[in-house]
Amino acid sequence: MQIKNTERLDGSKIKLTILVEKDEFEAAIEKAYRKDVKKINIQGFRRGKAPRKIIEKMYGPAVFYEDAVNLSYPEMYEKALNETGFKPVDRADVDVASLDENGYTFTAEFTVAPEMKLGQYKGLTAERPSEDVTDAEIDEEIERMRQRNSRLVAVDREIKNGDTAVFDYKGTVDGVAFEGGSAENHTMVIGSNQFIPGFEDQMIGMKAGEEKDVNVTFPTEYHASELAGKAAVFAVKVHEVKERELPELDDEFARDVSDKDTIAELRDDIKNNLIAQKKANADNVFESNLLDKIIDNSPVEIPQCMVDHQVGHIMQDFAQRVSMQGIDMDNYFKLTGETEEGMRERFAPQALRQVKIGLIFDEIAKLEKIEVTDEDLEAEYKKLAEQYNMEVEKIKGFLNADMMKDDMSGQKAAEFLRNNNTAVAEAPKAEEKKPAKKPAAKKTTKKAAEKTEEAPKAEEKKPAKKPAAKKTAKKSEEEAK
Repeated sequence: MQIKNTERLDGSKIKLTILVEKDEFEAAIEKAYRKDVKKINIQGFRRGKAPRKIIEKMYGPAVFYEDAVNLSYPEMYEKALNETGFKPVDRADVDVASLDENGYTFTAEFTVAPEMKLGQYKGLTAERPSEDVTDAEIDEEIERMRQRNSRLVAVDREIKNGDTAVFDYKGTVDGVAFEGGSAENHTMVIGSNQFIPGFEDQMIGMKAGEEKDVNVTFPTEYHASELAGKAAVFAVKVHEVKERELPELDDEFARDVSDKDTIAELRDDIKNNLIAQKKANADNVFESNLLDKIIDNSPVEIPQCMVDHQVGHIMQDFAQRVSMQGIDMDNYFKLTGETEEGMRERFAPQALRQVKIGLIFDEIAKLEKIEVTDEDLEAEYKKLAEQYNMEVEKIKGFLNADMMKDDMSGQKAAEFLRNNNTAVAEAPKAEEKKPAKKPAAKKTTKKAAEKTEEAPKAEEKKPAKKPAAKKTAKKSEEEAK
């Protein structure tokens, strides 16, 4: 194999012209013959036993050329990439330029990551949120723990907002019952806004055993078009009223909900946990703010294929999280009215930023000579094995070593940023808080801020898919993968 020419096209496009020489082509022809001979019938020979020369004499010397090209060019392409050091970020467009008994020449056009001309990345200042924990925050966490450990008890009084009611209802429009408009022993938290506006408000003040007609009007944009905008009457009968009973805030509560013996110890433990959470969040926000400045300092034109690829990763992650709630993407689109195209457009800015972050981390690692050693990798495998209570060898089987090193290199680059720039106190926020920018996750290099904490995923680093040659390799698409 010889690389006859290397050409840089517009932007980040590269075009290689590759010669596959006679001996390599001959080996490929022989391989194609051995693959295809089983399907060829020649009179006088058992099926699959006809000599190659006989087949070539009958069908012509080029009978195996197409399959030979399809079988050989992926390997030749990989060799060319190894020799040149190029790392495609998309699938190559391959075209056979010439072909005869002496070999063939093909071209491969592909996109590489753009050269990142990094602007200032050291000596910057950026805002960092406070790690201070207030008594009010501790009280809020304890209140959440009380809510989680509360119980519902029946009460003999009128319904108040926040109570749980057990009731029957039967709805009619113009005196006619409608589908889905009735139920018995339905349980609902009053004020949860499960029903159409006005329904729950009219139940406030009712008692167990009481019956009442609730008059409401369906919203004009109600999902059932036959009911949209229409007045309805619901005959309601309350069976039971329940309120949430919270546990007493004493030492016994501390022992019930934790391994602490007293409320004081529980408060200290909550405070330490909140400090750790705030520190992790502050690190991420500080890192994200630094990255925003570095992105502004380092203009670069990102190939669309890299953005599209990252959008695919984000959508895949989104689909996994939605599926954990028992919803597939088809149903998600039906429920929300969003389309796949619209979602891709919505995720595109996030994907673009993540791609830029990956390139920034790669360049920082290169400039600062950040390396991930085999010892570092083994330590990370061991850490993950302990985290997920699995054997180290099983973790290694799930996670690709090269991708692990990329992620760890990104973590080190992020740590370098935090250690070589100055944090300033975050400015006080206005009453209407803007959502904080999504911070770059710890493992952000190539996959750029994708979440990896849910479970170790069986990810294998996928090389660029092997493309089919256009002229002579018409059916190489499936064989080359």
